[in-house]
Amino acid sequence: MSVKRALCIGINYKGTEYELNGCINDTADWSSLLSCAGFDVAVMAEKAATKRNMICGIETIVTSLKAGDVGF
Repeated sequence: MSVKRALCIGINYKGTEYELNGCINDTADWSSLLSCAGFDVAVMAEKAATKRNMICGIETIVTSLKAGDVGF
């Protein structure tokens, strides 16, 4: 049986000169959509989405996938 795993990352950079709007909402929407499609979804947002944590999260998904599995 194949496995479906996803990592959704959202950062609005609130309070910085690079502040964005909607990234957290997009992350929630993608997470919901992927969950409905049968994915096991991990969400990383704002301060938890450090470079180190993002790389670690991606590596975790990639190394856990086997032939026939799906990663997003």
